[in-house]
Amino acid sequence: YVVYLAASATGGSRSLLGNVTVGANSFDISADFPLENYTHVLVYTRSDFGESSIPEAVPVVDVFSRVTDLDFVDKDLDAEQLGGFVRWIAPADASQVRASGRCRPNPSKLGVVGVAVLPASRKRFSHSG
Repeated sequence: YVVYLAASATGGSRSLLGNVTVGANSFDISADFPLENYTHVLVYTRSDFGESSIPEAVPVVDVFSRVTDLDFVDKDLDAEQLGGFVRWIAPADASQVRASGRCRPNPSKLGVVGVAVLPASRKRFSHSG
């Protein structure tokens, strides 16, 4: 099997992703792969005589979710320090959101960052320490 990205279901402006051996029926496209102008994933069969002329095609559905109304008010009274709540409105369709991240610099170790993974449904987080 031969896997391509293409600008149409018929293979226009196709770009080779890779080959898959007989017996395997999946191909992993890594996260953050640039979509560019591609609209379809195509799979062609291949034999000793060459590649088939008609692919099986599926449209690319690029899942996109982002928060809105992001807000932060600094409540820390010291210069060059901050603290307070970050608030946002979750996306209308959060079905593909798995987790939100939160980073907090560790002031005792320059360059080290602590990270907490929050459930996608959690809209508010505070930390002191």
